[in-house]
Order: sequence, then structure tokens, then C-alpha cells
Amino acid sequence: MTVAKWIFSHPGLYWSFALLLSAYYGVRGWVFQTVDVRKGLENAPTWKRVFVWYIQDSIYNFVSSLAGFIALFILYRAQSTIVNWHDVQIGTATYFAFLGLLALLGTTGVLPRTFGRGGLLGK
Repeated sequence: MTVAKWIFSHPGLYWSFALLLSAYYGVRGWVFQTVDVRKGLENAPTWKRVFVWYIQDSIYNFVSSLAGFIALFILYRAQSTIVNWHDVQIGTATYFAFLGLLALLGTTGVLPRTFGRGGLLGK
């Protein structure tokens, strides 16, 4: 049994890990914003700073990470149904490449920085 088959044959363990790591990236986004002091809101009440930056960043990082784990799950399920890889059409290969990129960037916590700051698309 391969490692991938073992991991995906225990979906509860997989999703627990996915939610735990996604929660970590959400909290990481929150903490990252506390380090990045923004000009202009230094004298604003704490609840405004929390509402404007911290909550949004936490949700953004959490959703991005969870999207990566969902993409990885879909990619594994979809590729396991392929019998002959030589018969795969270009559309399916493109779909797999997109899912693979989304899974890589999402599960590593890089997805928010990649698209949010133009890292992949340019500035």
C-alpha cells in the first residue's frame, strides 16, 4: 500500500490534519498582521484594527489552505480512476495540473501570498 492510499483510506485523519493545518495558517495570518504595523490606524481602537485586518486575514488564510487540501483530495480521487494514462486528454491533464498547483500552494500556506500580492500573475 502506498503512502497516498493509506492517507486517503483514512479520511477522518486526513480531514483532521487538513483542518488543523488550515486553522494554523488562519492564526498565522492573524499573528502576521500584528507584526505588520499599519500607518494611519495606530491610534484607532483595537476592535477596528482587529475587524479590518486580523479577522479577514485569518479567514483568507484558512480558506486558502483548506482549498489546497480539498484540491489534493479531488486530485487523488480523480487520478485513481484513470486506468491508462496514455488515453488522458489534454483537458484532463490541464485540470490535473491546476489541481496539483492549487494543492501545492494551498497546503503549504503560500496560496494567499501568491495571488494576493501578484506573485504568480505579476504586479
